[in-house]
Amino acid sequence: MSVNFELYKVFVNLVQNGSLNKSANELGVTPSAVSQSLQKLESALGVQLFERRRNGLELTKQGEILFNDIYKHVMGLELSAYKVKTGNILNSKIVIAASHVLTKYFVLNNLKTFKGHDIAINNYLSNHDQIKAVENDEADFAIVKDFAQSFKDNVMVSKIADLNFVFFYNTKMLNQEELKNLSDIDIALKVVETRVRRKSIEELNLIINKFNNEISLGHDELIIEYVKNNKAIGFAPKEYLTKEFEILDLGFENKVGINLVFKPNNLAAKKYLSLFKG
Repeated sequence: MSVNFELYKVFVNLVQNGSLNKSANELGVTPSAVSQSLQKLESALGVQLFERRRNGLELTKQGEILFNDIYKHVMGLELSAYKVKTGNILNSKIVIAASHVLTKYFVLNNLKTFKGHDIAINNYLSNHDQIKAVENDEADFAIVKDFAQSFKDNVMVSKIADLNFVFFYNTKMLNQEELKNLSDIDIALKVVETRVRRKSIEELNLIINKFNNEISLGHDELIIEYVKNNKAIGFAPKEYLTKEFEILDLGFENKVGINLVFKPNNLAAKKYLSLFKG
């Protein structure tokens, strides 16, 4: 079965943008043209690729399979075409914007993908500053947690991973008997008020009436360090936990997306994104 490459290109763009209007704006066509391309692809493959929701498009199971299979190939062909047309190649220096913690867990292990290039990692304190760095061409891409702020139309966002926030404790500091009465144990939380923090506290309040003491700390690694050395439970991503910690199974778990923020024609960003979408 032969399917026009442009239909796959539109499909990938739709997945990345999540709406007909945004995709049409980026591709330089009308929303109607994007919709027609999607219909042609669905007809050619004989499956429905998206569920149409009030708040946008949502991939079906078949759509997820197709996206995972073709993404790397579509991006590779687009990059090749872009380089041929413009003569542009990766800059000799790659600039990445990320927090200290996300740099440790999502950047350092992947730097080999830019072998032969100088790399600068700028650690910003907020998502806002990281996104601004991309908008102002001060960084090739940024790695940020889920955010609510708006950004310029020429900036794209693509989720590369999930963090699963859980309550946990150090098995060397707390035993099962002590865990039977959680209201006597300190709880270590991030000082910044977030949706995930608020929701988890609400769910925890359904189990216990109050905490002994609430310890508010600046970032996830400080929480983990505090729980490591104290009789306390913490709230942090389970992906950051080492073997001395045990997850406290309270019947709920909260996810936070990790996103790549970049401009569409940035080759370094697309190369980095292919590590997670391939």
